[in-house]
Amino acid sequence: MKCFFWLFLVVIASGCSRPSEFKAITEFREKHPDDAKLFVHIYPVNLDLFREMLGGRALSIQTFAHGLEREFDKVQGVKEFAEQKEREDREDRNTQYKEYQELERLSENGGLVCEYEWNNKEVLEVGLLVLKNGEVIKRDEWTRKIVDPALVKKIDEHVDELDRKFREQTNGNQ
Repeated sequence: MKCFFWLFLVVIASGCSRPSEFKAITEFREKHPDDAKLFVHIYPVNLDLFREMLGGRALSIQTFAHGLEREFDKVQGVKEFAEQKEREDREDRNTQYKEYQELERLSENGGLVCEYEWNNKEVLEVGLLVLKNGEVIKRDEWTRKIVDPALVKKIDEHVDELDRKFREQTNGNQ
C-alpha cells in the first residue's frame, strides 16, 4: 500500500507545473522539432519526491532485513546477508542522491528537470533529463529496451488494418 501512496504522490506532483516549465518544453520542441517527435512524453518532475521514494524504499529494506535477522537469527549467514543488502541499498541511494544533485545543479538558472520516454521504434528509453535554453543538456537513462523493428512494423500494420475496418464500419453506418 505504501508503494501506491508514493506512486500517487509522484503522479500528482508530475502533473503540477508552472508556466516556466511549459516554456522550457516548448522551447525544446520548437528548437528541435524532429528530435522532439521521438519523445513520447516529457513531464517536469520534483526530485524531492524521488528522494522521498528512496527513503521509503530504505525503510522497507531495513524493516525486511531486521525481520530476517530476528526470524532466522540461528541460521548461519543470514545476519551477514541482511547487513550486505542494507549496505548495498545505502550505497545505491547515495549514488542516486548525488545524481539528483547533479541534475538540480544543471537545471539552475532557467533549466528544468523532466521525466521522459523516448522511442525511435528501434530503441525505447525512459529516464530523467535536463532542458535548458531549448537544449537537452543532460540525459539520465534509467532503462533502455531494444525494440524489434519487424515486430513494430507488424503491430503498425495491424493497427492500420483495425483503423481501416473501423472507418469502413463507421462510414457505412452514416
